[in-house]
Order: sequence, then structure tokens, then C-alpha cells
Amino acid sequence: MKQGRCPGAGQAVHAEPRVRCLPRHDRAVQHPVRLPSMAVPGPTSAIASASAGKVQPLLEAGLLAELNGRRRWPAWRQLISHGALLVAGAGLWGASGVPWPLRLGGLLLLGWGLAFSFCALHECAHRTAFVDRQHNDTLAWWFGVLSFYNADF
Repeated sequence: MKQGRCPGAGQAVHAEPRVRCLPRHDRAVQHPVRLPSMAVPGPTSAIASASAGKVQPLLEAGLLAELNGRRRWPAWRQLISHGALLVAGAGLWGASGVPWPLRLGGLLLLGWGLAFSFCALHECAHRTAFVDRQHNDTLAWWFGVLSFYNADF
């Protein structure tokens, strides 16, 4: 195995892809830290446990399963609120008897709604917004039209 050195550390380390010399302020750590391939360098305690060969999960399995669970109502609630924002902005902008400052506020709402259409497109394109694949694909296409992007690209 090839040997290398951490800059400024003065100790030889193995030149494996998962061995890193982590900088501490403006000098290198005096020992190599072995990071697992999926670990995210975090606080000092997490680095110390990673260097000892133990990988601590960032979230517990139950909480991670709950966060990754697919639910129907949150996506529909966001879709309805997004549509209401677009309708309110377009209604204020298109109303003829409304004063200009209010109409410009409607234009601002409409601009926000159209700009945030890309967020909805992004989540639907990854099929993470809705449980049903057909809903994700259909709404990704429509939000792609609103944000001038291709949902299939």
C-alpha cells in the first residue's frame, strides 16, 4: 500500500480513498481520520467516533422511516395553496377597478407563484411530492409549462 503524508502533520498515512487529513483551523490534524464512505463530517464527537471505526446514525431508524414515509395530504395542501396564490395574483393583476399599488402587489404574488413553480416541478419530477406516479408526472408536466422547463429533461 502506498504511503502519503498529511500536509503539516508529519505522520505517514495510508493513501486510501477514505482516509482524509481534516484541517483544524489553519493546521492539519496530527492523525489521519478514517471516514466511512457515507458519513458526513460533523462535530468533533462525530469525527472521533468515525475515527474509532464506529458510525453513528444521524437520525434514528424510526424517525427516518417516518420522514421518508409518503403521505397524500401534504402534497395536495401545497398544490392547493400554490394554485390559490396564482389565482389571487392573477385576479388582482387583472382586475380593472383595483388601484395600481394593489395590482402591482398582485403582479408580485403572481411572479412568486410562477417562480416557485420550479420547486413543484422539481419534487414532482423526482416523484417525491405525491404517492401516485401518475399525479407526479402530470403535475410535473404542468408546472414545467408554468416555469418554462421540460419535466422530462
